Amino acid sequence: MNFHAARWAAGVGGLGTPGRSILLTLAHMSDNHGVCFPNWHTLAVQSQCSKRTIARHLTVFEERNLVVRQARFAKHHGRISSFYILIGWPGRDLIPPTGHPKHGMAILETPSTRFLYEDQQSGWHGDGATAAVRKNNNLILDSTTAAEIALSLERCLDALGPWANDENRRMLSGDVEGLSALLEHFDLEQHVLPVLAAKSSHGTKAPPLRVWGYFREAIGNLALKLERGRSCRNSSRRGGATHGQERP
Repeated sequence: MNFHAARWAAGVGGLGTPGRSILLTLAHMSDNHGVCFPNWHTLAVQSQCSKRTIARHLTVFEERNLVVRQARFAKHHGRISSFYILIGWPGRDLIPPTGHPKHGMAILETPSTRFLYEDQQSGWHGDGATAAVRKNNNLILDSTTAAEIALSLERCLDALGPWANDENRRMLSGDVEGLSALLEHFDLEQHVLPVLAAKSSHGTKAPPLRVWGYFREAIGNLALKLERGRSCRNSSRRGGATHGQERP
């Protein structure tokens, strides 16, 4: 239960009793990043409001920049319940550029949510606009980094082919830090993707994959093999050039 977010929600004015009840429900269910994803039934039961009332007030929350709502999709199941980010409560931890610690790249902080957060904080700190401008360059960098990691993640999951079943996809998508660590040491095209494709092409049953570190040894062996091959070729070329310069 997020007491800090709930305290903030209880103090938001102009919502009326139903609106405050719905916002409090979201706040109680949110994590330290302000993220939650209750379904309509859960919201209705816990807020004691009808679905129509909930839908109306969620629109109001978005218009007032209190909540950002984004769609969620599950592989083979299409769209499922939305997730919500409560923006403005003091002390909210921004979602890292590598994605949500638990849900990975499925939930990302965007430049707009960061700017909204800073604007909301200006009411407490008096420098929200200044802070937002000051962070502009970092926002561009973070959004670019997140986009690159998201693209790499999708390419890796595609390379896994039949091994990327729903459970493995979910777990590996949550290990963004592990994938980032691999990409810091190995090349995606030369080292990572070939190993993933080779591992999953053997026709064996997909093992339970929890972290990208499962492939690290094989990726490291391939990188070492390629490096040795390059060294041998370079030595051969240097030897040939030296031999060509010798006179009988």
